[in-house]
Amino acid sequence: MPLSELPPRGSRFGSPLVLSRVHWVRPEMVLPFFKRMESYAGEGDDAFRGREGPLRVTNPEPRDPLFATISRR
Repeated sequence: MPLSELPPRGSRFGSPLVLSRVHWVRPEMVLPFFKRMESYAGEGDDAFRGREGPLRVTNPEPRDPLFATISRR
């Protein structure tokens, strides 16, 4: 449902399914933006990982206390 259309009658905001469609984005549409943003410092498929972006992304080290706390749950 385009944003220019009014929600269906009988409800103030329309059904949840109609509203969620407005916010859904296909992954292939946003992947290029994520790849340009990240600088991934681990092994991985370059089809899904950026290497030269401004945001440094790494995998957590198992010896990191925060990682150990989260992974115990």
